[in-house]
Amino acid sequence: MNPEYWLQRWQQGDIGFDQQEPNGNLVAFFPTLALTPGARVFVPLCGKSIDVQWLLQQGHAVVAVELSEDAVQALFQALQLTPDISQQGEHRCYQAGNLCVYVGDVFALERAQLEGVTAIYDRGALVALDAPLRMRYSAKLKELCPQAQQLVVTVEYPQPEPQSTPQSVPADELRQLYGDHYRLDCLNRAAMPEGVKGFTPAFNSTWHLSIAG
Repeated sequence: MNPEYWLQRWQQGDIGFDQQEPNGNLVAFFPTLALTPGARVFVPLCGKSIDVQWLLQQGHAVVAVELSEDAVQALFQALQLTPDISQQGEHRCYQAGNLCVYVGDVFALERAQLEGVTAIYDRGALVALDAPLRMRYSAKLKELCPQAQQLVVTVEYPQPEPQSTPQSVPADELRQLYGDHYRLDCLNRAAMPEGVKGFTPAFNSTWHLSIAG
């Protein structure tokens, strides 16, 4: 599950994970975070998700990272925003108003780039990474935003192959990844009658990760 895999999917338009409406779990459970107006929210592996637009409409500032520059350009086009583009370290930075998106590897981000982030919304990142990368990814988030709470959406299903996506992330694994740093509360776990890519049983879970202690 290397970067070339995801870049190829964007280049081929193989983006069945993209949604036309804001994610229902985001809409229903984001208020649980009780953020103040204007709070800065980090969206890892954002693609051109309409969820970014929804967060902006709630009055929040959004900082995101995405590997595919095609996806970032499509996002700004959909939002009808003309970005200022600059080079910041290893990333190209697209910025307009309250939206800042870094093009490049999430693992190359530095803490200063996410200064002021108080919450992380993860719908498409954790489930896009295989098990070894999930370990690196969770550690990276704790390094980048040690005081930020998270809203995490996962899926659980009989994943047919180790590298197939979305990746199934059961509750026990989520606790292993984040339990040393966060208190984990499952806000909702719902069966998906249609399964995931036809595989059943399948469940969609939404978690609130708050700072322990």
